[in-house]
Amino acid sequence: MFMFLFFISCANKIRPAVIEKQPPTVETQPTSDRTLLEQLLPHESTLCRDLSYKSATPWLELAEMLDVPRPPWVAMRAAACMIEVYPQQSRGFFLAWLNTPNQKGLALLLCSSFEQLPINEQRILLEPALTGIYAESCAQRLKNSPIDEVRERAHKAFP
Repeated sequence: MFMFLFFISCANKIRPAVIEKQPPTVETQPTSDRTLLEQLLPHESTLCRDLSYKSATPWLELAEMLDVPRPPWVAMRAAACMIEVYPQQSRGFFLAWLNTPNQKGLALLLCSSFEQLPINEQRILLEPALTGIYAESCAQRLKNSPIDEVRERAHKAFP
């Protein structure tokens, strides 16, 4: 009986080592990314046009911030900066947001910010926005566009 109780008490103290992969946070981001991440952290932080980058492809640096899970506003702020400052260079990302599952927040941010895009980018992105997997939600936002062509196409696609 003593052996049994001894075994039970020892078994309760022995736990298998569980190694959990923690999502990246500000503290675990590579040093090269910290500067941009730190600039995007405050809610009322640096204007998109005033952010500093470490490479000649700032839209790609911003796109890397889309994968930062915490805090959640960093990814949305990075996406907003891509829309505001680098719309032509970020077009491939925008098209992906409109047609990729689990990207609804980014797709709706894009559709809500449509009037900020140059008219040529609006023309290129309008059809994918109205036919992608988030088309109905995008159309609801585009129906309020100040741009006649965008508003009319959204109403026509989803009356």
